[in-house]
Order: sequence, then C-alpha cells, then structure tokens
Amino acid sequence: MIPVCESRKIVEATMKSKIIYCINFIWTSFVAFSFPICFGLIYLNITGHAKGYGYDLGSEKDVSIMLGCVELLIWLALALPSNIYIFRKTLRKGKAYLLIPIAWYIVLAVICPMITFGGWSEYAKEVFHVKKIELNGNEDTDIVFYNGTEYLSGLFYCADDDRRIIGRIDHGARVYTVGSDTSPQYLLIVGRDNSGTFIAEGASVPTSGKITKILIDPGIRSDNSQYLSSADEIAVIDEITNLSGEFQTFRVDNYYTNGNAFYYVYNNSNVSCNENYGGYIAFTEGKWIYAPPENRPVWTGEVNGVTIEALVIDDEEIIEKMCRTDMVKYIGNTE
Repeated sequence: MIPVCESRKIVEATMKSKIIYCINFIWTSFVAFSFPICFGLIYLNITGHAKGYGYDLGSEKDVSIMLGCVELLIWLALALPSNIYIFRKTLRKGKAYLLIPIAWYIVLAVICPMITFGGWSEYAKEVFHVKKIELNGNEDTDIVFYNGTEYLSGLFYCADDDRRIIGRIDHGARVYTVGSDTSPQYLLIVGRDNSGTFIAEGASVPTSGKITKILIDPGIRSDNSQYLSSADEIAVIDEITNLSGEFQTFRVDNYYTNGNAFYYVYNNSNVSCNENYGGYIAFTEGKWIYAPPENRPVWTGEVNGVTIEALVIDDEEIIEKMCRTDMVKYIGNTE
C-alpha cells in the first residue's frame, strides 16, 4: 500500500506535468497559428523586401537580410523547445498519438491566412508576389504591349525609389513602372538573365529643361539608390560643371571605385538616358577632378584603369559641399 504522503506527491507531480503540458500545448498552438505571418515577415526580410514589393530597398537590402536572419533565429528559439517537449511527451503514449497535434497545427496554420489575409491566394500575392499581369512581350523583345499601349525598346535609367513593381509575367520576370501604374510612360522588365527598358509610343526621355534629380552611376540592373535631388545638392554639381581652367591628363586606377559618373533627370520625369550624361567626378593622384561629357575616359588595358582629361577641383568650399553628398560618399582612397 502506497503511503498517503507518497500518493499525494504522485498526484501533485502528475498534475504539475499536465499543467506544463497544457501550457506548452497552448503556446505551440499559438506558434502554429502565427506561423504563416512569421514566415511571411521573415521571408520578405531575407529576400530584401522588408517594405514590400512596391519599394526597392537599394542599399538597405543588407539590413533587411540581416534583420530577417535575426528574426529567424528568434522564431526558432521561441518555437522549437515547446514543440520538442510536446512531441516527446506525446510520443510516449504511442506514435499514432503524434497525428493529433500535427493535424491540429496544420489546421491552425491553414486558418490563419484565411482570417488575417482573406485567403491563401491573397497571402501568396503579399508574400511571394505571384500576381501575374497581362503583357505581350518580354525583356528580350523590341516591342511590348501593356494595357492597350505599345512600348518600344529604349534605354532609360531611373532611381530605385521612382520605380514600382506591378507584377510578373509568365516566365517570372518582374515588371516595374515609372509613373502611373495603369498607363505608365516607362516600363522596366527585369528577368533572371537579362533586362529591358521600354518607352510608350509617342513618349521620350526629356533631355533638357529644369534639372530635378541627378542619378549617380545608374544602370538597368545595378543598385540605383544613390542620387541627388535637393536644391543644394544640384547647385553644387552646377558649380562643378561650370568650372573653367586647363585640362590635365589623369590616371584613374579604378574607374568604378575611384569616381562616379552622373546623369541628369529633367522636369520631374524621374528618368534619364545616355544623352543626359553630365560628366565624371573622381579622386585620383591626391586631387578631386571633374571630366565633362566630351572628355570620355580612355581605358588603359588594365582592369578598370583609365586615363582621362579633366579639370582639377581646387575650391575648398566646393569640395566641402560636394563631400556632404552621395556623389562622393562611396569613393575610396580620398585621403
């Protein structure tokens, strides 16, 4: 016969075990229900879309990816211990019993997007951006048709902030617009291996007028997060481009890391082109230099090395103002 005190201890231990099991089961149920939301947030961060597919993070993508990794570690730390405890405890009763919590967790995970997003299709659009748009053509064609408008292949550049993704086409390429989503003048189609820019029939890239933005080293597939748009920033570049003096020949070891080319955007169009090339600013041989559009670099044959005819920027006030802008922010070896 078991003594009363021992019997009481067994009952208390059993009750304690059941309470712990119930608490863990409630917690794991919450984890299962919130899994689609947590997965969506982590996925968007890790893939560099922390602010959604309508916004290009540019240079902030690294922060987004790091944040996603931290979120994943936190989620694993919160979810795994309780789930391991529940599965181990349930397994002691028999393998068949494991089907009960597994089925329950699946049901909760399925219900979550239906309640919070209005269905799995809406969830998929938000998280994976699987929305497809009707567009005849692709990034490799000379002409595309969208919303009844014909677009001809034509090179233009734009800042990442000024383009908006509107969907994907059949083979997965992303389609961006610059301007209106329904009747844009400019389309950018970014595929896995190639990209194409298209301009609506009858439209063009402005090549004169009021300078409203200056793009720094733009490209179709590159990071276009750097640009100048304030009146003070544009005024500094205007001072530099109006410098006069004797041109000298300079050697730039790396055209891309020792300097920046820039392109003008006119009349708030948010697009630029090769015709709007404003020149090249670099730091070489211990001096800041500016090469106007007519003085293109001559490649030396070494990797990224060039020689270029340029003016020396020796006005300390101009240099100080210039160095406060993104025009020279990432230029290396400026001391």
